[in-house]
Amino acid sequence: MNENKIIENIIEKSQIKIAISEFKEEESSMPKINKIAKSVAIILVVLGLGTGIVYATTNLYEKIWKSPTYVTQEKEEEEIANIKSEITNEEKEEFITNDEANKIVISILSKLGYTNENITETNLLRGYENSVNYIIKTNTNKTITIDPKTGELYNMINNDIMNKNVNLDKIDSQKAIQIAEQTYQNLGIELVNNGYEVAKAEENGYTFGENSNKMWNIIFAKKYEDRFDVEDYYSIAFLVNSDKVYYYVVTGNIKGNFENNPIILTKEEAIKIAEEKEKEFSNLDISSIEAELSIEKMNLFIWGLENNIDNHDGKYTIEEKSRNVWAVTVKHDTEYPIREYDMESIREKYDKKYYVDATTGEIIGGEQAEILQNK
Repeated sequence: MNENKIIENIIEKSQIKIAISEFKEEESSMPKINKIAKSVAIILVVLGLGTGIVYATTNLYEKIWKSPTYVTQEKEEEEIANIKSEITNEEKEEFITNDEANKIVISILSKLGYTNENITETNLLRGYENSVNYIIKTNTNKTITIDPKTGELYNMINNDIMNKNVNLDKIDSQKAIQIAEQTYQNLGIELVNNGYEVAKAEENGYTFGENSNKMWNIIFAKKYEDRFDVEDYYSIAFLVNSDKVYYYVVTGNIKGNFENNPIILTKEEAIKIAEEKEKEFSNLDISSIEAELSIEKMNLFIWGLENNIDNHDGKYTIEEKSRNVWAVTVKHDTEYPIREYDMESIREKYDKKYYVDATTGEIIGGEQAEILQNK
């Protein structure tokens, strides 16, 4: 996941869950079954993965890349029907009660400094992949999502902040991080002791209707040596006015599926694999190749280029997992910005980053984003 999109994805996923409670029968009103990023242009969709040279040292390990699954209309309808299905009494026996959920939410809000909150809605809702959550709303336009079995916080979203246009206190990143760390301490969540460190601390501008604000976004991600797993994180967004903290988003632990595979492939081998694949795509001279160890989520970018599939409708999906990879960046002496967004131009002209699995040597994804910036 691109770190800059984490906050937006949290909001989007939560809004989808909330929307389910107001589900209409028209199929056209349903969100897509597939979890794909919103595309700015055809090439910014989640694409794929490819094969490549595999060195002898990696042959001892089972290959992890599987062909993408094509999601049929029948499968989409089945998932929609499942979302609409009632939560059974048998399921509810494993969940905390509405009253217990409400008490937990009031306690969470109190720890965040919100002491005059009243619950207005308590909904036990089914989401994608048969997940169930309590989604609870308050009189001050806050929405809190918790696990129905444990009561653990998934996220708190303060929609009321959209209506505020306040003069912000000027604080630096160190102060912002201190506020974020203290917030999680107040919630009884240990970050550093559990291996979570600051992966991002930025002040960004947001516009809600006629109101404009700046907020601090702090992300604590699980760290393995010098690598962050940005799919396993806590995230918080807030602003400060007259020493009072106004939260926009506070998440619990959002956890991905990191396999922490052994690092067998060498840097030089990974570079060779990416170089050979790039030569299949482009006849342009390569100006530079760099590689670094990273934790990345498998995606369909390279696979899409290989198969001339942009997947803009998200019909193709793969298993969601993250792996230790060599992230190999291949660059050409190309004049930017390029104004051609067709698949052939992407293959031939754009710089690319290849995710070469550090155990098997397979190319399990990649990325490119030159269309969003001048190089």
